[in-house]
Amino acid sequence: MALTAAKLRRAAQLELARRARANRLAPPAVKVRDVCHPKQASLVESLVLGPARNVCALAGRQSGKSYGAALAVLLIAAAVPSVNLIYVASTHATCKKMAFLPAVTMNREHGIGGTPRYGQELAITFANGSAVYFLGADSEKTIERLRGVPNLVMCVIDEASVYAPDALAEMIKTVRPGLRPRRGKLVVMGTGSKQGRQGTWVDITESAEYEQHRFDYRDNDKVPSHADVEATIDEDLRAQFPGMTPAEARQTAWFLREYLAQHAVELAEMVYQITEANLVDEIPEEHEQYATGGDIGVSAHDALVSAGWSGEGREVYVVDQEEESGQDSTACAAMVNEHNELRHPLFVALDAGGLGSKTIRTVEALYPDVPVMEAEKPAIGVQVRAFNTLASGGRLKIRRGSKLALELVGPTWVDGIVGGKIDEHGRHSDLVPSVRYLAVKLVKLLPGLADEPPPPDERARRVAAALRKARKPTFDDENEAPERFEQELEPGSPWD
Repeated sequence: MALTAAKLRRAAQLELARRARANRLAPPAVKVRDVCHPKQASLVESLVLGPARNVCALAGRQSGKSYGAALAVLLIAAAVPSVNLIYVASTHATCKKMAFLPAVTMNREHGIGGTPRYGQELAITFANGSAVYFLGADSEKTIERLRGVPNLVMCVIDEASVYAPDALAEMIKTVRPGLRPRRGKLVVMGTGSKQGRQGTWVDITESAEYEQHRFDYRDNDKVPSHADVEATIDEDLRAQFPGMTPAEARQTAWFLREYLAQHAVELAEMVYQITEANLVDEIPEEHEQYATGGDIGVSAHDALVSAGWSGEGREVYVVDQEEESGQDSTACAAMVNEHNELRHPLFVALDAGGLGSKTIRTVEALYPDVPVMEAEKPAIGVQVRAFNTLASGGRLKIRRGSKLALELVGPTWVDGIVGGKIDEHGRHSDLVPSVRYLAVKLVKLLPGLADEPPPPDERARRVAAALRKARKPTFDDENEAPERFEQELEPGSPWD
C-alpha cells in the first residue's frame, strides 16, 4: 500500500505522541541537591528513597518544608505506576496555596510530567496511572477519604501544630491501615506546638519511631540574600506586633514557634498561666488529703476534677479527671458517690447552675455521707485568679498531655482584656470550670497562698499589649474559622 503525505503526517503525529508519553512515564531526573538546601534535600531524599515509614519534619516558616514534601510526592508519583499519594493541610485554601500551586510550578519547571487538575478536588495525575491528591482538613469528608484511598504509598500531614491533639491523632489512626498494604509512609510536618511541650504533635517530634528532621529559615541557602530575608521578617514583625521593636518581637513565643520551630507558649496571652513547671509525666498514687470540684452539664458532660496533696500541700496534684455524658441527676449522683468511695475528699464542690442544684439535693438524699456542697462561683476573673494563684510557681501539678492540661493552654482573653470574657476558640471544656471551682476553695484552704499570683513583669505587659493590637488571623490561624468546602468527587477519583 502506497504511503501518502497524509499517512506520513499521521504516522509522525503518532510517533510524537508516543515519545511524549514515554517522557512523561520516565521524566527527566531532578537533581534534588541543586534545587533544595541541604537539610531540605535530606528530607526529600528520605521521603523518596529512604527506608523510614514514619517521618517527622519540625521546621519553621520559610524553611521550605512544604516545598520539599510537595517535590517528593511528585517524584514518587512520576516514578511509581498506579499509586496514590495524599497531601493534607489545615484547609482547602491553605493546601492550595502552600502545596498544590507550588507543586504545579515545580511540575512545569522540572518537566516532571504531571497533569494538574483544578476545581474542588485538587490533584496532579500522571500517565502511568498515579496521582497526588491535595486535601483540606476542614472538609468533613477528609477523614473518610483518608480511610478509603487504595494503593496509598504516602500521606503527608502538614501544619500539624494547627490541629487539636485528638484531631491529629484521629487522622493518623485513620490513614495507617491504608498505608500498610504498600508499606506506605506517613509524613507529619509543622511548626512549633501552640500547647507547649505536650500533645500529639509534640509526642511525634520526640518519638524514636519517627525519623526526625529539623530546620528553619536560616538553613535555607537558596534565597538570594539572607539579609533581605531578615529585613522582610522584621517588616512583618513590625506589622504583626506594632507595639514592639523587631528585636523584642523576636523574643516572643509566636516568633520562636513559627519561625524557629520551638514548642513555645506566650503566657501573656493565656488565661490560665500553665508553665513547664506545672506539667509532670507521673502523678504520685497516694496522698493524705483530697478535694474535688465538679461541673454539671445540661447538654454536655458531667465532670469531676480531684486534687491530692500531703502535709501543707506544697505540691498539689490533679489526680482525677472524670467525664460522663448523657446522665440524669441519679446517674450523676452515683458517679459522685463512686468518686467519694475512691478518694474520700474533704469536699465535692458542684456547680449549682442548671441541673446542678437538683443533683446536689439528689446526692444529699441518696448518699448522705458524701461531703457535697454548692461550688462558689465568683466573677470569672476571680475564678481564674484563684487558679493562677494555685498554679503559680509550679505548685499545682497536672499530667503532661492529659485532656485538662491541653484544654488549659488554649483559652485567651477576648480583646486581651484580663478578667473579661474568655475565648475558648470553639473548643468548650467541662473539666476547666471544675478545676476553677476547686481552686477557689483550695486558695482559702491551703497555707502559703497569696491572694493573687505575682504580677507580670514589664516585658510581659508589653507583649500582652502588642498581642492585643496584633490580634488578627494569621496564616496558621485559619483553622480557627475554616473555609468550608462541601466537595463532590470527580469521576476517576480513587474514592469513587
